[in-house]
Amino acid sequence: MTEDPGMFALEWIQAVGRDDVEPVWPRMTPDFRLAMAQAWLSRNPTALKDSQASGLDRDSLVRALAVDSPEHPLFRHLSRVSLREIRDSYDNLSTDQLGIASRPRPVGPDMELMRLFHLPDLDVDGSGNYSLAPGASARTANVILRRDGQAWAVAGVGDYLLHPGWPPVLERVVQPED
Repeated sequence: MTEDPGMFALEWIQAVGRDDVEPVWPRMTPDFRLAMAQAWLSRNPTALKDSQASGLDRDSLVRALAVDSPEHPLFRHLSRVSLREIRDSYDNLSTDQLGIASRPRPVGPDMELMRLFHLPDLDVDGSGNYSLAPGASARTANVILRRDGQAWAVAGVGDYLLHPGWPPVLERVVQPED
């Protein structure tokens, strides 16, 4: 994946749309991965009784699931649910019909919002350039990126950051005017 924030967000969301967790999960911030694992386990507490949980307590299990490349057998369940929830954040728009907005919007220190527009909702000129007419609206997939050194990572989707905790806490960081 590229380090341009727009292309990074587009490639990441397209991997979500393909249901391809391998390029998705490691490109999320550690806090986002941890919060997604905690949310999954909070809604599925019987997973702790699964023989594949190997008797781990909830904190140990979510730590094993939240690493860059989890090998824990329960990760397949977490990843399936996580990808579905990410797709739900943008109403399951076809990711091959998304395009990068002209520029990211700052939403916090080292944090940017990338809006990926649903291209069929935009106007197209004779040269094939897309635009959003004044006063018009378009569906978007919002990806919140955090810069860590020279690299981008996905910190949240939609209008929210999901913070680790029992249960994880949603914080709205994107407003319509952003």
